[in-house]
Amino acid sequence: MANVSKLLFSTTVDETYLVNLHADDTPLKRAKTLIRDHLRTAFARAGTNLFGQVVKPKFYTQGSSAYKTLNDPAWSRCNKRT
Repeated sequence: MANVSKLLFSTTVDETYLVNLHADDTPLKRAKTLIRDHLRTAFARAGTNLFGQVVKPKFYTQGSSAYKTLNDPAWSRCNKRT
């Protein structure tokens, strides 16, 4: 099996796959922040009403977004091949 790690990471070359992988995730990050803020407010309000104390949910980022490997799909739903 070929060792392709040099294509992903390199200490001497700036032209690696991960450097050139760009995804415009700004709208997703903005939506994530808005949703988390709304959930924090709702949990705090409901926790105070039900338990008499503030409930603070924890959020963890997982998957391709956390590893900075998020990319565009080969086919979107509107031009899906059959």
